[in-house]
Amino acid sequence: SPAGDNDIWLVRVAEKQEGRVTLTCNEPLLVSVRDADSDRIVVSDRVAGQVEWYSGETGDYYVEVSAEDPGATCDYEIGFTRFRARERERSFRAGIFASGGLGDFKDIMTGGFRFGFSWFPMDMVEVGMDLLISTVNPDIYLANPCSTMIYIGPYASLHQPLLGNLGGFAGLSFLGRVTGCSDQFILVYEDYRESLAGGLRPFAGFDYKVLSSRRGMAFYLTIKYLYVVNAEGVIDFGVQAAF
Repeated sequence: SPAGDNDIWLVRVAEKQEGRVTLTCNEPLLVSVRDADSDRIVVSDRVAGQVEWYSGETGDYYVEVSAEDPGATCDYEIGFTRFRARERERSFRAGIFASGGLGDFKDIMTGGFRFGFSWFPMDMVEVGMDLLISTVNPDIYLANPCSTMIYIGPYASLHQPLLGNLGGFAGLSFLGRVTGCSDQFILVYEDYRESLAGGLRPFAGFDYKVLSSRRGMAFYLTIKYLYVVNAEGVIDFGVQAAF
């Protein structure tokens, strides 16, 4: 690459395939990959040695290579292959999560587990069902104390890829309480009556793909925050299997 020169390479990724670009250089280079249709920058980084980039979608991409120092020259090799089949789409997820209250609410909802099953009817759109089993401090009741509450209900969320294997999501759930617990609270805990009643609850979180078979299952570590009325909310952490 001559001094001050920018090399631009066109990469075409066929349908149901994934393109692989390899770059080998002896000196640090500035490399960016742009979507040819939207001009969106997919990758922008300083690289040295040998690096690989795999496309995530079908289409045309521009790979731009330039020297880090405008006055420097350097040699590099670039290659492109498209024999690798794209990782298959997975329409279902099932997960198990440890759950608990935040702040002062952790003394009310002391722990529990959430089980979820979901379906992706279209890219980045998730709908599913949750079963939440929560342990509750029985000392908040005047009479007929309850130590376990069970909730069940549907949810819907939107997912967005963020960086590499990291993604974010946000949505809305409806949790209906199915256990017949007492509603006679000690006065100081009256504000938590609505918190434990269930209902509509917005949520948001992140997932990270830790393991994946290109033709099989994938596994995600997931953390989710669930808003709760009159409380600091509930945090979940667990693992999901996608298939």
